[in-house]
Amino acid sequence: MPEEMKPIVYILRGDDQEAIKSHFKSLYSKLGEPDMAEMNTSRLEGKSADLNDFR
Repeated sequence: MPEEMKPIVYILRGDDQEAIKSHFKSLYSKLGEPDMAEMNTSRLEGKSADLNDFR
C-alpha cells in the first residue's frame, strides 16, 4: 500500500476524559464538514475492540 494511502490510527488512553474529548474535538474540526468527518472516522472502545475492527 502506498504511504499516502495508509490509514492514520490515534490511540487515546487514560482517565482524563475531558482531555480526550478536547482532543477528539480538535481532530474533528480539522476534518472539514461534520458529516464528512463522521463518514471518514471510526471510533472503537478498547474494552470491546479486536483486530478485525481495524481491517
